[in-house]
Amino acid sequence: MARTHLIAALASLALFLGACTDASNSGTAASETRAPAEAAVSADPDQGPGDPRGTAANSAGTATSYPLTIETCGVRSTLNGPPERILLYYGFAEPLLLWGLGDAVDGLVSFAPSSSYPGMEALYATLDITNQQFNREVLIAMSPDLVISASDFAFNAEAGFLTREELSEAGIATWIPESLCAQDKADPTPEEADALATRGFEQVLMDLAELGRLVDRQAEATALVAEMEAKMTEVEAQVAGLDPVRVAIVTADRDGSRITGVYTGGVNEDIIRRVGGLNPFVTPESSQYTSLSMEQLTVTPLDAVLTDIDLEPGGGEVLLSQFPTWPAAQNGRIDHIAGLVGNSPGLPWAAEQLAQVLHSIPAPPPGEAGMRGGLVRPPGTAPHPPFRRRLRVERHRTRGGSGGSRIPLGRTQHRARSAARPGWTAGN
Repeated sequence: MARTHLIAALASLALFLGACTDASNSGTAASETRAPAEAAVSADPDQGPGDPRGTAANSAGTATSYPLTIETCGVRSTLNGPPERILLYYGFAEPLLLWGLGDAVDGLVSFAPSSSYPGMEALYATLDITNQQFNREVLIAMSPDLVISASDFAFNAEAGFLTREELSEAGIATWIPESLCAQDKADPTPEEADALATRGFEQVLMDLAELGRLVDRQAEATALVAEMEAKMTEVEAQVAGLDPVRVAIVTADRDGSRITGVYTGGVNEDIIRRVGGLNPFVTPESSQYTSLSMEQLTVTPLDAVLTDIDLEPGGGEVLLSQFPTWPAAQNGRIDHIAGLVGNSPGLPWAAEQLAQVLHSIPAPPPGEAGMRGGLVRPPGTAPHPPFRRRLRVERHRTRGGSGGSRIPLGRTQHRARSAARPGWTAGN
């Protein structure tokens, strides 16, 4: 039986991975991770894009000046003050919670609480809304200050959503990191596709720093970035000198009957390299995602396989049985990741746990440095259904004082995870 692990850093962005395939296929190749892209963020509406006064890299330690003009992915909008009502699509809840802005989060789409960042479970419990959908009328009625998304799909008119231009006309600021402009976008520019395909850990740090500027949390963002850099340096030191492990993240049918593609770029590929993995499917021409024939897969040995979805029971064995010459099949090494990529502050801790799995590095006891939070499932255990806690919430916000309109933000279902289940490390 194939042994199975669960490495979970940000489950919302696991869904995000699956949704991103089409746009990823349109990516332009790049052989190396290029310098992080910096979006234009200016306190002066007349300030042109690229003026260094407006970049996140120059914002540490200075208070944000509003009104703030934001320009990413060719769209400009204005944030008139520190945001008090924020809608989030496909991530970014974690940094806001860490920076004390949980009360400002009015809505989330495609969110599932899961992170390996130390202490995130307690912060998740402070959120009383999750997994909503907002049509055009509801979104305008909610009148958010800022809408943040890790995907262009949140502003897709054909899907029934308001475009960023329409939101800007309504006085609502929007932000997609410049490095994610191509995500789920039907017609990304070559530059946008290249930025997505080459997006690595350093760019995640840049995006978090820029987010800190938008919400006037520069000092907190600077501290978080420094902590993440230090942790990633520690992880890379753990695997220095170890033999590389041939591994790839694949998309597959849930029954394991077919591999539909392989991730060959982006943050996940960068993390694989940093923890001593080697993806043999990556070429200088690789985009973020590559479709491969059965023959190409068969002749390319893998020591370990990672899947971006949790396969059905027995699905791992079915998948590996099609490639009997792979060392991964001979040793039953198939692992499920649920959000290794993305914008999670827990990314370096998730990388550490991936390194432990790939290189059979013993994990320190829970609570010790190097395994804080703990999100690796012990070998031989079966997945358990997530503990569900239903929160019947009807939160109302009044805009403009007691005489404003009352807008119900809905009844939501919040997914929590049991930290006390026998045989599981905290966070699963």
